[in-house]
Amino acid sequence: MRKYVYFTITFIAVFIALQFLTGVALMALYKPDLSYSYIGSSSGIIQQPDMFPALVTAILALVITFGAAKIFSKYRTTA
Repeated sequence: MRKYVYFTITFIAVFIALQFLTGVALMALYKPDLSYSYIGSSSGIIQQPDMFPALVTAILALVITFGAAKIFSKYRTTA
C-alpha cells in the first residue's frame, strides 16, 4: 500500500511541476498579436480548450514517475 501512496504523491508532484514549468516557458515565449484588438468587441475569438497538451504532460509525468520508482526501488533493495 505504501508503494501506491508514494507513486501517487510523486506523480502529482511531477505533474504539477511540469505544468508550472511549461506555463512559465509559454509565458516567456508569448508574443501578443494586436491585430485582433482593433477588430472590435463584437467579433471575439473563442476557441475550444485543447486537451492534448495536458495529456502529453500527464504521460510525461507518468514516465518520469515510473523511472523514479524503478531507481528508488533499486536503491532500496541494495541498501
